[in-house]
Amino acid sequence: MALDKDIHSAFADVVGEENICDDPVMMAAYFKTDFAAVLLPGNTAEVQAVVKLCNKFKLPFRPVSTGWTGVFTPAACCST
Repeated sequence: MALDKDIHSAFADVVGEENICDDPVMMAAYFKTDFAAVLLPGNTAEVQAVVKLCNKFKLPFRPVSTGWTGVFTPAACCST
């Protein structure tokens, strides 16, 4: 599944062309390869704009954080 040219351009206007990955070989590093693209926003405003564009174009999205991803459980490390 590839992004439409106009949709790709709208995302590029937000995050920059260099922060869009749609190469299937590279996308394998981002957990799944059934996405049209992986976007790498640089700040909160860009994340908000990406979500708004996904909603505008009715595209499903899956946020992935580079920080803690649910593996850390405070109760397990901080129990007395």
